[in-house]
Amino acid sequence: MPSGPWGRLRPVEQDPLQSMGLPSKGDGRLLDFNTQKWYYNQIMSRFLSFCTDSGERDELVRRFNSLDIRAVDPTPPTAFARPPPWHYASSSSTRPAAATSASSDSPEPSSSSAPSGSSSQAPPSASVTTTASSSAAGPSRGTPSGSSAGPYVGPSRDFVATIRNPDNTKPLQEVLMSLRKLREGIVATKRADDFAIQAYLFSIRLSILVKHPESYHPAILHLLRYIAVWQPMTELEIEEVAGYFMLDTACRRRDMAEAYFIRQDFKIKNKKLDLVLKALAHDNYVSWQRMKGKVDRHCLRLMEWADDEIRLQTLKCFSRSYLNVDLEFLEWATGRKWDELKEKDSVGWELDEGKVTIRRVRAK
Repeated sequence: MPSGPWGRLRPVEQDPLQSMGLPSKGDGRLLDFNTQKWYYNQIMSRFLSFCTDSGERDELVRRFNSLDIRAVDPTPPTAFARPPPWHYASSSSTRPAAATSASSDSPEPSSSSAPSGSSSQAPPSASVTTTASSSAAGPSRGTPSGSSAGPYVGPSRDFVATIRNPDNTKPLQEVLMSLRKLREGIVATKRADDFAIQAYLFSIRLSILVKHPESYHPAILHLLRYIAVWQPMTELEIEEVAGYFMLDTACRRRDMAEAYFIRQDFKIKNKKLDLVLKALAHDNYVSWQRMKGKVDRHCLRLMEWADDEIRLQTLKCFSRSYLNVDLEFLEWATGRKWDELKEKDSVGWELDEGKVTIRRVRAK
């Protein structure tokens, strides 16, 4: 019986990132240490290709912004439970990571050898990328008089058009999903070594840039509470991740007491972050806007979670204190152009040749 075309069929080419399944769903290939390294290199290759295709820096930033979670769901985030008490146990060690001392319930990390359960797909030989890319590396208080300013009400038309373009979001979504699969594999194998630290740092930095708390928040907790306990991290790495944890707690979760507790727990000594917390605690919009120009891109993205609350408080202060204000100063203090203030914050003040009239004196 002639085989015909059946003998010449070629195997289907599969995307190496999408072909791998979640370990929590039963796919055990990422439970192998060598497969984890190979998969991480595939993720890095895809991410670097995405950065190259973006071209200029402004286009790359725009594509990162296209995955802003508020563009899909403007609902304010809900409160999170307080971390377990053992995380804040005191220690005599001088390292900030020692604050997360191991408890008797903490599982022992696995050895450097690969666990049983080999991968169903043999990965090609590839060395681990040594360093991650540096680029990856509130409630309303009322309404100002004379306007109906409120929190964020939705994305602009240009922003919606950007999101609906799959070429802008699909590569990043694939990278984020692949990083989730890799993190699940690392957690399932109880891996705590330099590779785990490197993979988690890259995942945290990238997830912060795209403002995806579902990715960076659990990654920060696992890195600080488990991996850092068993595998020493440098002082700079601990301070960086703990600083992200502190800013996220203050700006997104709106828990200033918890943020200051994290600052004390990890002994964070960063004057810029201290000024950010102070500005947020005192609703100091002048200091807030100044610090946004001094912090790095990752901290700036975390600060954006509190922009709406600060902007609302700023508009309230202006409505109660000024009769008129320069347009340039108003746009600087609020972080938005005049058209955006009218469209998104429903500001009803009057603009006349660079002067914004907030209130008019009533004639006697």
